[in-house]
Amino acid sequence: IMKTTARRPGILSLSLLSVSLLTVNVMLTSNQRLRHLSSSSSSSSFSSSASTTSSLSTEPLLECFDATTETTFRVPFSQFYNSSFLIETDARDTSTRTKRKRKRKRKRKEATPLRCRHDFRNSTVFFHVGKAGGGTFQTHQRAHRLRLRPVHPSPSSRIVDRLVSLDASSPELLVVNVRDPIDRFVSAFRWRLLRLCSPDDERERGKRGGAAEADRRCKISEELEEEERMLRATYRSDPNVLAEALCDDGDDGTRREKARRDMTRMGHSATLREWLDFLVGDHVSGIPTVGLRELWVVPLETPPGADDEPQFERHVDRLLLSLLRSKYGRDPDVMRRIRRTFDEVNTTVGVGSRHSAADYYYQDESDKDNDDGDNDGIRNADDNTRQTPFHNLNSNTKQNSNANPNSNSTRAIKPAAAKTLSPLGECCLARYYLDDYRLIQTMLFNPEDYDTRHDAASTTKMIPPILPNAHPVLQRACSWGENAHHRYLCQRDLKSMIERRAKYLDVQQGSCRRVVKGDDADGG
Repeated sequence: IMKTTARRPGILSLSLLSVSLLTVNVMLTSNQRLRHLSSSSSSSSFSSSASTTSSLSTEPLLECFDATTETTFRVPFSQFYNSSFLIETDARDTSTRTKRKRKRKRKRKEATPLRCRHDFRNSTVFFHVGKAGGGTFQTHQRAHRLRLRPVHPSPSSRIVDRLVSLDASSPELLVVNVRDPIDRFVSAFRWRLLRLCSPDDERERGKRGGAAEADRRCKISEELEEEERMLRATYRSDPNVLAEALCDDGDDGTRREKARRDMTRMGHSATLREWLDFLVGDHVSGIPTVGLRELWVVPLETPPGADDEPQFERHVDRLLLSLLRSKYGRDPDVMRRIRRTFDEVNTTVGVGSRHSAADYYYQDESDKDNDDGDNDGIRNADDNTRQTPFHNLNSNTKQNSNANPNSNSTRAIKPAAAKTLSPLGECCLARYYLDDYRLIQTMLFNPEDYDTRHDAASTTKMIPPILPNAHPVLQRACSWGENAHHRYLCQRDLKSMIERRAKYLDVQQGSCRRVVKGDDADGG
């Protein structure tokens, strides 16, 4: 064009006019496709009869985010959950044989399945704490079509800066999965032994590999080799050896200090306090109220005397439904349909707890006014309709918990795993994670929200004092339940983590060796 216009200046005007017309044509085509997505996209799957079309027009509309097209639009409810529905999108030719062909890539139309999501990425952040049920949480989240912004395997300073920023568009909700710190340690120790390549390992080696591939692939790198030698050689593949080393006072405390450093070198070693450190300290008073408004915890715990199955999966379903309620709660018809869809997904895919989604909510909005703190306002589950937990049905999860004791499923990570520890090792770990237990205690200590009606005979054991200068959202960590009973179950699980370690958390009783020796003398 430059050579031509040098000889014929009139050509430049024609060239610019051609470019302008092409741009207008592209814009019109894009707008037409967006209108096709938002209004008439149901024709390819749902226009088989006039009755189907009329039923769609009466359905409530949901906000659909489609990752394929990176667009957000509104679609009828049934279309939102219909993965076989096809839309026309632009795709690029994937041929990459030569540079010349790559330069000549052209857009072409193709039929793409519509994959709608409830998009919470801008408003909700999920801190996926390792070995605390985070994989289970994300499996439920994907099955029920929710998108949150996950952070894993360690805290992200960029996300933390957004949570405490003055920007009005920063996330307002932080979701954190919480597990007893000692149980997390044992699970992480065993998991790293499984994932890291041993010298005589016959599995395929590489720097990467998902958890679902642990049976055929192991991870290896220069840094990982040092971690593997530490776990297998230094601590003899025994989590109790590392745990007891945390209390070793010999050699002027050299071995104890080395053990504390080694704890930080192990994968999934970030403590709960490290994850939530930005919410504790003198700087908390300077955190603006524009950003983070709520923190919701999902506890993984089986309290003594409770059912064999942890409440974790029920907590996850309740929390996801609470998120959807915050978005569609003004429309009772939408929420009824969503709860019904939850049950259908749990039954079809095998994802979910033994109880239906309807069990988590009142039968009628008017029942809320009659809530007396008991479970009377909640529908009882029918034993004949209870579903087997997802980790025994869904082949797409990480691993089958019965085949692999290191699986991240909730059945495989019960507190019973900590029985491999000696009393001394358990005490040493409790003292090492003291700040984590204090943080959990802080989540419980909210006089306005803590429900004593279910626990009138006893109060929370204030063994580790609550953390000073804690952000108010920490004390509302269990406030996301739809009624008093749901909040009580969340608080009960957190409280159980404290009470199971209470005798070791009281530092006024002296050193761990003294506490354990006293238990032996008393026959404990």
